[in-house]
Amino acid sequence: MSIFRKPNRLYSVLGVGCALLVPALAVGLEIPNAFTSGTAIRAADVNENFNAIGEELADLRSQIEALQSKLKLGARQSLFVLTDETSAVIFQAKTAGFVTLIPGGSGYGNIDPRLKVGDAIGSDNWSVTCGATDCSGQSRVNDGDTLTLQVAANEYFIAYQGGATSTSSVQVIWQPIYGDDPANGGPTLIRSGELPPSE
Repeated sequence: MSIFRKPNRLYSVLGVGCALLVPALAVGLEIPNAFTSGTAIRAADVNENFNAIGEELADLRSQIEALQSKLKLGARQSLFVLTDETSAVIFQAKTAGFVTLIPGGSGYGNIDPRLKVGDAIGSDNWSVTCGATDCSGQSRVNDGDTLTLQVAANEYFIAYQGGATSTSSVQVIWQPIYGDDPANGGPTLIRSGELPPSE
């Protein structure tokens, strides 16, 4: 008979131990019932504590899932295809993201795609500026490689071909950093047209 009582007593001790330790481990969690030495513990009180813990864990899980969806990169979308007829575009980003240029076609080695990022549009309407000066840095795609630059929220970026040909094209791809863009809207197209004057 004593063989069967030992496991039951063990489970009781473990249950009481957990009930006493949980309030210390759960940061910011309000446990409805506290237990003191020498006081009888009712199963209903222990269950109420565990229910409170379960609700807190469910809330934390939903917060973590929401953070995960915000932190994962959003879906890539094609913004524009540069050709010899429309060889340059300017966009303004709504949220932070990545712009990628992907050249293609048989003449991709001669088109020299470029990408620049800035705070505002220049007075010529075909450049971007960084503060009061022209942006000194730019990136180019050499020999058909892809090119990716990071763009902050509200920044402008211009993508253009340095030597457009009818046998090549360049895809301008957008990917938001923090999940999908608000209302499924990507960057705003500001201007598109012919190749700007060479620098």
